[in-house]
Amino acid sequence: MLALYPQFADADGATQARLIGAWFRRKQLEARLIAVEVGKLFGGGAAPGGYEMIDESAALAALGVVPKRFDVRDDATTG
Repeated sequence: MLALYPQFADADGATQARLIGAWFRRKQLEARLIAVEVGKLFGGGAAPGGYEMIDESAALAALGVVPKRFDVRDDATTG
């Protein structure tokens, strides 16, 4: 790391540790982006049109959420 950032050679250990952590996170992000692009290249890419529709009830059930449905229509006449 000091070869890339020689100005931090005299920095305290915490600063150097934060710099190393940021460098590793950047490298991990770059690796994920490259993996996505290679996957698109060899795997056919994303579905045309963008996103795939999923069943709302199934997605909420997978998260453990039970939706409550209310009918707020009032068929009675007022007055």
